[in-house]
Amino acid sequence: KHTIKNPFQKPAARLVEHLYRKEPSKEQRLLDEEITALSGMRRDAAFAYRVKLAADTMLLAAALFLICTVLTLVMVFGRTDPQRRQLIRETYGGDTRSVELLAEIEGESEEQLHQIRVRPRSYGPQQVGWLLEQAKEEFDRVLLGDNQKRDAVREDLSFPAALQDGRVEAQYLTIPYGYINQDGTLSGKADEDGTLVEIKATFTCQDSTLISETAVVVYPPVLTASERLFRDVESEVTQADELQAESEYMLLPRSAAGREISWRRREGKGWMAVLVLAPLAVVFFYIHGQQKIHEKAKRRSGQLETDYADLVWQLTMLLRAGMPIRTAFMRIAAGYENRISERGKRYIYEEMLYTCRELKNGRPENIAYEQFGRRCGLPLYIKLGTILSQNLRKGSSGLADMLEKEAQDSMEERKNLARKQGEKAGIKLIFPMLLMLLVVLTVLLVPAFFSLR
Repeated sequence: KHTIKNPFQKPAARLVEHLYRKEPSKEQRLLDEEITALSGMRRDAAFAYRVKLAADTMLLAAALFLICTVLTLVMVFGRTDPQRRQLIRETYGGDTRSVELLAEIEGESEEQLHQIRVRPRSYGPQQVGWLLEQAKEEFDRVLLGDNQKRDAVREDLSFPAALQDGRVEAQYLTIPYGYINQDGTLSGKADEDGTLVEIKATFTCQDSTLISETAVVVYPPVLTASERLFRDVESEVTQADELQAESEYMLLPRSAAGREISWRRREGKGWMAVLVLAPLAVVFFYIHGQQKIHEKAKRRSGQLETDYADLVWQLTMLLRAGMPIRTAFMRIAAGYENRISERGKRYIYEEMLYTCRELKNGRPENIAYEQFGRRCGLPLYIKLGTILSQNLRKGSSGLADMLEKEAQDSMEERKNLARKQGEKAGIKLIFPMLLMLLVVLTVLLVPAFFSLR
């Protein structure tokens, strides 16, 4: 299989080589030892892992940087053109869409947020008569907006530019003129005692029209200067939309209430979160890579403790059968190698296979056993390696008895370890059991409580 090579492999190797020239810290030495032990004592394993982790981290950082750059360019160059002020419409029969734009108005320090409805291009309508009647009913339902009565209008009315999902266009005429704008907003010119305003709505679908007439009593709204300016801008946008309904583009107004306006798209907050979180993601990725090594090393130590008693018992039985230490050691390793597909990987037997290869390559037997114990890293195995090494010099008499006693002690340790793990598991189950108890009590007591009322 062809694997894709990480392009940052070489820069990562140079970086790790530069960092390795310095005196490593205690944490770094511990991590290197764990990596070497997990790899089966490969000398270059720690360096290879650090290079891979650094290369993967660089690749992640480059990918996040590219994403952040694209998002920034989209935010900067994806705005509405302030000179053309154009919003593209949907084609014939399309949907009306909303666009949030920020208006920069001359003389104002703060921008205004406007939600602009961009209707689709005009198209040939169907079911003309039915659509017109439905449009009239829809207009009657939405006309008052937030007002309660037609004879007490103080809030803006609703003059939708299109009804029936954009299939019917609507135009409005108010008499007298000047009290209600074309978009239904109140102009603030009504008398304090109220002004009667007739509303003539003309609904158009294809070449057919339907006229609906009604009347409302308008009272002046209480508006701040900012609210009046906002409504003036909304009114200009609505008028621009109505005048350009058949155009491919909607040209936004240049000014409102005598003030110039420049438009730009509202920028979302999501891309800023990506810019902030990207460096944290890179740091987390690198730390997580090191944390995985510590977790694997911890599982390895636990597995070594569990397998110690089995190993010592096997050595004891083979020695009592008359085998030399070397033969017994290799016999156990060979048996594991033949059944590795059934039992899975066991770290202690992998270390034994490594020791057997050293013995076949001519390493002195006593040194090989001592190194075996040191590679395992646990006091139990260091002691076992020392016992095997010393008995080569003193003779193997009494070794079987010594190993049998060691096996019995290790079995007791194994029982104690299992008991401690069981106690920890029991403690972890207390909180879920309490939650289950609360649920049961709730199910039993709540119905009983309501039945007593």
